[in-house]
Amino acid sequence: MRYLCHQDPKQLAIKTGELRPLEHDELLIEVAYAGINKPDLLQRLGLYPAPKGASPILGLEVSGVVKAVGRDVDQFKPGDKVCALCNGGGYATEVNVPQGQVFKAGSLTLKDAASLPETWFTCYSNLVDIAKLAKGEQILIHGGAGGIGSTAIQMAKQIGAIVHTTVSSPNKAAFVKSLGADHTYLYVEDFWPQLQKNSQGIDVVLDMVGGDYMQHHINVAKLDGRIVSIAFMGGSRQTLDLLPMMLKRLVLTGSTLRPRTACEKRAIRNGLAEQFWPHIQSNVIKSLVTNTVDFTAKGVEQALMSMKDNQHHGKWVIAINPQLA
Repeated sequence: MRYLCHQDPKQLAIKTGELRPLEHDELLIEVAYAGINKPDLLQRLGLYPAPKGASPILGLEVSGVVKAVGRDVDQFKPGDKVCALCNGGGYATEVNVPQGQVFKAGSLTLKDAASLPETWFTCYSNLVDIAKLAKGEQILIHGGAGGIGSTAIQMAKQIGAIVHTTVSSPNKAAFVKSLGADHTYLYVEDFWPQLQKNSQGIDVVLDMVGGDYMQHHINVAKLDGRIVSIAFMGGSRQTLDLLPMMLKRLVLTGSTLRPRTACEKRAIRNGLAEQFWPHIQSNVIKSLVTNTVDFTAKGVEQALMSMKDNQHHGKWVIAINPQLA
């Protein structure tokens, strides 16, 4: 197989290597497209090492065609078009993935399908499993124009929540409005008073910032509010006044997806399949692919650095073997 090597901190490279043997519950997927996500950038920068036992190659989601199946695989067969959440290894021409992390592409193009698994698994885990977001509740989603943010907006609207989201520019505000966001705020401004006025209190915060935002989250949260942290772009250390947390019975929690077990990821996949995948297949929930890059060291590096500089919106994918589509 060919894969993207990122071990040299100064330069990516396309190399050739052998894929490990297929496990009994895995699919071998010939990759058409791979999604680009913030954890890939963090791993590229040396800030997010692969968990023990996971592939060190970048890439957490792919689409493609099943090439072979392990002896215990009973839901897929060679030739099926699929998309999958990978345990690393997606920036390659082939990857092995447990069947409990795979969806059939169905009516989706393989380009669109490649953009879905990582963000939808993440958002389902945090908004549904952890935060228990309900119809009519108010949710604050930071970074609404990014991959996670734009997915969370669509998931929250499908649940029936009222969505508040922060973005960096008027153009991105227009983009998230097209996805269903009810209220948008430029985070370069002091938006907290307006947020409080518009919401009269927030039920759920999906936080990717941390830092000094955390005290604001505690302050704007409603009684029995839930604050779920999935990243700390503003830092993970902060002095807080926690008295409002006690008085309002708040829950402060967080999660990461990549280190979770195959059993946990399969449960998330099953929940998504039941509650959201039919809406994705019927195009009620929109594709978020806004850019496609070639499978070259230069192309992928430019895409990752654009993400680092917050120049992207929606999802970007890598065209690894697009003729499979």
